[in-house]
Amino acid sequence: MKMRTKRQNIRGFTLVEIMIASMVSTVILGAMIYAAVQFQQLFTAADSYSAGTADEMRAMDLITRDIRSSLTTPVWTGTSVSVTLPDAYTSYDAQGNPTGSLRTPTTSTSGSLVYGDSTKPLQVTYSVTNGAIVRTQTVMATGTTSQVVVANSVVTSGTGFFLSNPALTSTINVGVMFAPRYLSSSNASSNQINGTLVTANVALRNQ
Repeated sequence: MKMRTKRQNIRGFTLVEIMIASMVSTVILGAMIYAAVQFQQLFTAADSYSAGTADEMRAMDLITRDIRSSLTTPVWTGTSVSVTLPDAYTSYDAQGNPTGSLRTPTTSTSGSLVYGDSTKPLQVTYSVTNGAIVRTQTVMATGTTSQVVVANSVVTSGTGFFLSNPALTSTINVGVMFAPRYLSSSNASSNQINGTLVTANVALRNQ
């Protein structure tokens, strides 16, 4: 008895079908890569915004704190501001942070509080160097000087960093402009801002 076998028609892809499939795959892969790049840029922009906001808050907190505690009216040179602070702690680290105990103040003849030697206070200067605000502190009692960067991406031209006296002589207006860290890749300069200006009015506590 003869066995009959049924021949199945085996058909492959044509060249046109392969080309269409390749084009569709390329489009899908390109869309996935584009989406991944856009998400990475979005993450970078959000991270830069967060870092910039932290810099703004830290710089303004430090500057206003020192101005508020200044024993004399802050000296503005046009590019930097210098203040005289009481030597309230017994020691400081390499970055100017207090590490010792708080001194017990005494009362002067005028009724104000005096910490340590009144003739040897702390001298603190804020200046902009290479787009960064640098805080320089000199302890007059020991002659030691320390520096620390408190903020980056500061606009150095124009009103990037300023200090002014409003109508009240015991109030100081300070402002810092921070440049944007992340710009659009489209180079649409008309849609980009020059920077973010942060200002504060500070009452001189010891004036």
